[in-house]
Amino acid sequence: MSALSQQVYDELRRRLAAGALDGGPLSEPTLAKDLGVSRTPVREAIRRLEAERLLEQKPKRGTYVRRPDAREIDELFELRCLVEPNAAARAAETRGGAVARSVPAVLHRMKAVLGELRVADGDGAARLEREHASLDLDFHRAILEAAGNQTITALASSVGMLARALAVPKDSTDRVHRRLVRAHREHRAIWEAIRAGSPAEASAEMLAHLTHGRRTAAAYFAERAATD
Repeated sequence: MSALSQQVYDELRRRLAAGALDGGPLSEPTLAKDLGVSRTPVREAIRRLEAERLLEQKPKRGTYVRRPDAREIDELFELRCLVEPNAAARAAETRGGAVARSVPAVLHRMKAVLGELRVADGDGAARLEREHASLDLDFHRAILEAAGNQTITALASSVGMLARALAVPKDSTDRVHRRLVRAHREHRAIWEAIRAGSPAEASAEMLAHLTHGRRTAAAYFAERAATD
């Protein structure tokens, strides 16, 4: 994959994580124009995302964001629960290492987004929810990078994006805000344990955070099944 195709791929992954590609079929010409590139790198990026099961081709309909079922999402969270607590513990051994400066900025912006979301509605609320999802991805990826294992970072960041982008419950703004406020408290607790150099506490806080996310996703699928 060329450097340009990699850049397009990274941007499409970020948009996936933020829910910005939900809805209708993806248009190569539209994406190419939006990103200021030719259709070739867009096509290559889409094919790679299809291979990773993040996108799917529907016959005679086009390319869409793939929606795993409840079992697959739960399995993805199970994998995250095995990997990310260990990453948080390793990050705590160096008190955050190379990401010690970037993570506080992410947390600060998360807090600002939550303040704006509290009074937002409609398109404004949807935009803020997408931004928070992107920041959430940045936070978890930073912890993985701080652990210093590139293979685990590549695997877990992809898995984490799946669990967030494809299982985020579509809910009222008030309920979303309450859920994200809790998640923000958990993020801060994880980071404080890492900065304090406490591997056991960092691991425990990360596991608790992921467990809450897993339960939220399970409740969402159960509620959706009851109304289908």
